[in-house]
Amino acid sequence: QKEARDWFEAKQILESEVVQSYFEGVRSNLIGEIGGNPNLTAQSVKDLQMWLIHLNRFEQHLHTYVETGDMARIQLEEGLSNG
Repeated sequence: QKEARDWFEAKQILESEVVQSYFEGVRSNLIGEIGGNPNLTAQSVKDLQMWLIHLNRFEQHLHTYVETGDMARIQLEEGLSNG
């Protein structure tokens, strides 16, 4: 049931237009800064790349919760229908 709850919450977050807009905006800003600012030091580029990696990992973590929760929800529904 915990996985089903986590699934529901992660699904709501991922389907939120505000959150999707945030991910897209931050990702776009990071990529734009990395590729479009010739004055960045090598360390600054590395730091921005790490922020981008962490953003992507966070988004993937939410997707994993949704996938795991989908499986848990299906198993729960099958268990309830089988008796």
